[in-house]
Amino acid sequence: KANLDVGLVFRGNNDLQVEVWSDAAYASYPDTMRSVSGIAVKVGGTTVVHASRQQPIITHSSTEAEWVAMADAIKSGIFVSRLVEFGTGRSATPFVAYCDNQAALSLAIEPRVNKNLRHVPLRVFAIREWVAANLCQLQFVATRFMRADCLTKVGLPWMTFVQHVRNLCGASSN
Repeated sequence: KANLDVGLVFRGNNDLQVEVWSDAAYASYPDTMRSVSGIAVKVGGTTVVHASRQQPIITHSSTEAEWVAMADAIKSGIFVSRLVEFGTGRSATPFVAYCDNQAALSLAIEPRVNKNLRHVPLRVFAIREWVAANLCQLQFVATRFMRADCLTKVGLPWMTFVQHVRNLCGASSN
């Protein structure tokens, strides 16, 4: 009863566009060398899913850590977009998935294989299939605008952290 005024707020403009944000902090657990994934899924500007968690595998590069975070975020985005489609009868795909790592985006879009990718888990290659199936579109966003940064970075300047949290909560249009 103490939080009756807390809840999800959807604007009345029927904009139920799904947005997915993902970020990773490479090897941020010094005792296990595991990375952290931060994901957020927004519907109509309202955050409906957010998570910050240790990745289940040890990644070998920041690009691979971003791929793991991106794959988890896109899976959540697919789930949420299907809920939106079920509830409204309107298609919610393709949605936009934002990432601030250009190498991860490049490898997700271009189907090239090189010797440095042989250690990448096969589940991460699902991103290519989701893009090819037009379930999502990948888009680069500069790190300073990465809304999921507050879910992965410990040493963010206070004002940057507050701005990212406000953006996740829908308090700002940036």
